[in-house]
Amino acid sequence: MKRFVSAVFIAAVCLFAQEELYIESTADGAVKMNIAVMPLVVTAGKGSDAPSKVVASDLRFSGRFTVFEINNVDTLLFREKGITVYVSGSAAYQNGKAILSYELHDAYSMNLIVNKKYEVAESNIRRAAHLFSDEVVYRLFGEKGIASTRIVAVQKRGGAKEIVLLDYDGHNMTRLTNNNKLNLTPAWSPDNQAIVYTSYRQETPALYVSMIYTGKTDRLTKNSRLNYSPSWNGVEDVIAFASSQSGECQIYTIDRDGANQKQLTFRKSIESSPCFSPNGYEIAFTSDRTGNPNIYVMDNEGGNQRRVTFTGKYNDAPSWSPRGDKIAYMSLESSGFNIYTVDVDGSNPKQLTKDTRSNEHPSFSPDGRLIVFSSTRGGTSDLYIMNEDGSEQTKITVTGDLFSPEWSGYQ
Repeated sequence: MKRFVSAVFIAAVCLFAQEELYIESTADGAVKMNIAVMPLVVTAGKGSDAPSKVVASDLRFSGRFTVFEINNVDTLLFREKGITVYVSGSAAYQNGKAILSYELHDAYSMNLIVNKKYEVAESNIRRAAHLFSDEVVYRLFGEKGIASTRIVAVQKRGGAKEIVLLDYDGHNMTRLTNNNKLNLTPAWSPDNQAIVYTSYRQETPALYVSMIYTGKTDRLTKNSRLNYSPSWNGVEDVIAFASSQSGECQIYTIDRDGANQKQLTFRKSIESSPCFSPNGYEIAFTSDRTGNPNIYVMDNEGGNQRRVTFTGKYNDAPSWSPRGDKIAYMSLESSGFNIYTVDVDGSNPKQLTKDTRSNEHPSFSPDGRLIVFSSTRGGTSDLYIMNEDGSEQTKITVTGDLFSPEWSGYQ
C-alpha cells in the first residue's frame, strides 16, 4: 500500500520519562514509517528466526510501516533507506521455554525507545512477538496495535461446520465447537471472552454462547424456529439477531442471559444480518422490503429506519467500521459476491474486490484499518485480509473451507 504523505513526519520530539525515550509523531493523513527489523541474537539453546519474522510481518500488516529486514545495525543503510527506527534483541531457549528480549531504537541517535522481555513456552513465541509488535505501534503512534487480536470463523469439516478461533494473521487455529453439527455465524462478545453463534446441536437452529477459556456453553434462545446472524452490542450486554419465530424473519434483541427479548422489525419482508454500530446506538441490517436485499440502518430500538445501499441486486452481511464512518458489505455480481463499503449516509459506495470469484462476509479490524473476509479465489474458501481501501489483499489461511470471519476487539 503506497500512500502520499501530506506532512513531514516529525520524529525529533523526544521526551525522557522513567528512563525510556518516547517518540511523538504528527502528520496530516496516513504516515508510513521506515523501520528495520533484525534477527534476535540467540544467546542460549537453539532457536529459529521465527520471532523476528513474526514482528516484521505484524508491522507490515499494521499498514503503518515499510519494513526492512536486515542482519545488523548499519547507519549508512539507515540513512540511505530513510529508516527512522529499528528493532533488535536476543533470545534464549531452554527446557521448552524461551526468553525473548526486544528493543526498539531511534535509528539516528541510537537511543533506546523501549525494551520488553517475555518469558514464554516455546509454543507461545508468536504470542510474545505479537505483544511486542503492538508495543511498537503504541510507542510510535500512540494507538493500540492489532497483532494480539483474533478472528473467529466457521470451518467446514465433512458434513459439519465448527466454530474456530485464529490469530489475526491466520496462525494458531483452535476449535471452539466440536459437536459434529452445523455451527454458524459467530460473533464476539465485547470483552472477547465469549462467542455467540447459531448451532443445530439440539436439532433446531438456536443461539448459543460459549466461553472461550472455560468452554461453558449456554443456550440463549428457546424457540424452535430459525435464530441466526447474532451481533453483540459493544456498549450494553445485548445481542441482536434474526429470527423466524413470528413467521417472517425479523430482527430481535435479547439480553446475554436470555431475558428481555424485544422485536425490532415488523415487516412482511425478510429482515436479517443485524450489526451494531460502534457506539451501540444504531443497527445496520439487511432487508428485501423493496424487492432485492439491501443494507438499512435503524436505531437500537427499531426506529428511524433508512436505506443505505441503492445499487447491486443482492447486498448482505453489513459490518460497521469501528470508526463509525462506513459500512462494509457483500454484493452479488455475475462472478459471485464482491466486497464494498459505503458511508453511513448512503454516499460514496466503493468496490474493494473484483474479478476474484466470490468474496464474502467482511469484518473490520478494531482500529478500522483492515478488513478480513472469505474468498474462493484460490479454489477453496480461505480467509484474506486487505486494507480498508481494498489494497494489499493477502491470504492468511491455507486450510480451505473457512467462512464467516469476524474480527475481535482489542485483546
